Amino acid sequence: MLTWLVEHASEDAAAVVRPSGETMTFGDLTLAVRATAETLVQSGVSLAGRGIGVAVTDQAGALVSILAAFEVGAIPILLPTSATDMLAICRPALLLRGQVDDRIELEPGDADPRLFGPEVGMVLPSSGSAGLAHAVVLPGRGMQLQADLIGAQLGLDASTRTAVLSPFHHVTPLIGQALSTLRRGGAVLALSWGQAVDTLPALLHRLGADSVTAPPSLLGRLARATLALASEDRPQLRFVASVGAPREAWIDRELGKAFPAARRWDHYGLTEAGGRVAATHDAARGSVGIALPGMTVVAVNDGGDVLPPGQSGELRVSSPSLMLEYLDAPEATRKILGSGGLLTGDLGRVDADGRVFVDGRRDDQAKIGLHRVFTESIAAALRQEPGVGELCVLGALDPEGGQRLVCFVEANPTVVDRLRERARGLLPPERPSRYVELDHLPHLDNHKIDRQSLRRMVEL
Repeated sequence: MLTWLVEHASEDAAAVVRPSGETMTFGDLTLAVRATAETLVQSGVSLAGRGIGVAVTDQAGALVSILAAFEVGAIPILLPTSATDMLAICRPALLLRGQVDDRIELEPGDADPRLFGPEVGMVLPSSGSAGLAHAVVLPGRGMQLQADLIGAQLGLDASTRTAVLSPFHHVTPLIGQALSTLRRGGAVLALSWGQAVDTLPALLHRLGADSVTAPPSLLGRLARATLALASEDRPQLRFVASVGAPREAWIDRELGKAFPAARRWDHYGLTEAGGRVAATHDAARGSVGIALPGMTVVAVNDGGDVLPPGQSGELRVSSPSLMLEYLDAPEATRKILGSGGLLTGDLGRVDADGRVFVDGRRDDQAKIGLHRVFTESIAAALRQEPGVGELCVLGALDPEGGQRLVCFVEANPTVVDRLRERARGLLPPERPSRYVELDHLPHLDNHKIDRQSLRRMVEL
């Protein structure tokens, strides 16, 4: 893996940059990876095909640890802060923990470490947006395919400086940003993922970042924080890419003002598909793009039959980068993965030109009386109101039976009153029955809205 990554790179070119500006060249990176690999070998544990748990919060140190696992023929198991479920399922042979690279600690792993097959590349948790605790097993060949496709599509090269804003136990920052950038000889800006958004533009400018990939909500906040700076202090981005949700019109407008030279990409994908599935920088409004080379996206009905162009159903993906399984969860695996591909849980359609449209998720549906509504479509309509910050609509259990809609919003009472007026233009079942004003909506560490926390708030 290390040879595959650095074969296009100059040894003295920047490879990894910390927020302080401290830089590791590709030569430095190679030495650091091989030194860590030697430490792993000296542990005396049989590592070939075994898992190595990586719970290193320093981004640069985490990247070195992941590459060192590849170097010794082990399987990186990427662990979030609370990793109890993943440890029990994956049974790694060793654990790497630590805050910064010179304090990484090597700990013994499971007494009976799991042996993985030769086709396995890495194991990482599902995103957690639906409250799942699955360990996603990705194929090594699919990971390399993803990195090469993304690098070629975005035009990454030795001049690229990719800002990574989320931890590496998510598929986009690791494969879609770090590995694809290193593969093309560019530099990874390994930022602290807890960085406050209002401080990000100045940091990106100081480090010379030329690309950012993030969920649309974060891109919108980043654009507004950038516009608060003098033009000479703003980062000069070559492109911005949105992932995790459709990018709305107001975010597009803010990005255009903040980063006028940046090409704006939409990407569609999911962890279980190994990362990106479809992408575009010039899609019709609402489209998340066209399937990447070698990948197919279709809409299917409940019986699994492929629907004609334009008809809505559940999106199904086929690709060499699809997950191999949910580890130790055969029933959950069979539910979404079959001979026809991977059922994404996303509802949408594919038009005659191959453009993919996502209407919402199966679990975004709420039943209000006798009517089924899509909470994300309702949220998108309400976000059009000027002065609204982040906004999320959820279906919550009604004490009197059934469900009711709750709208969580970053806004003042005057704006909320206007939201209620705007909601009167929706169908009666689509109108939220309650509005909850928050200073800030809670987020997961990949910057997506933490819907589980909001649901718990309603329950309490």
